[in-house]
Amino acid sequence: MACSSAATAGGVTVDEAWVRAMPPGQSVTALYFTVENNSGESCTLTSVSTPEASRTELHRTTEEDGVARMRLQASIGIPAQGEAQLRPGGDHVMLFDVGRQLARGDQVSAELDFGACGRIVINAEVREPTRMHEAASHHH
Repeated sequence: MACSSAATAGGVTVDEAWVRAMPPGQSVTALYFTVENNSGESCTLTSVSTPEASRTELHRTTEEDGVARMRLQASIGIPAQGEAQLRPGGDHVMLFDVGRQLARGDQVSAELDFGACGRIVINAEVREPTRMHEAASHHH
């Protein structure tokens, strides 16, 4: 399985970016990646944009009473000398109104805005979920 190459701005590095492949007829998917902050100050992911989707949102999946729920997040913080993992079942970026069927092997470019820490353009490979919990679809 090919991994995306790391993209860096300032002390922030984004790596392991991938997008969930879309079942036929769906126009919603999710983007995942790891952010490492090697700078001396905390950074905040405030927005993500991609030409593939008309709208994106930062989300956090939490479990309440045995039920997974997605919550809209205004931002995702990355502490100084720390990291944030956006992954299935946790923080992630939802892509809405995707204009084409994203299939395994496709590439998706996205721009991540870290406010004062800068902007990073990434390329994410479209993949099939690899674990059972990753295969659970989001309900809206």
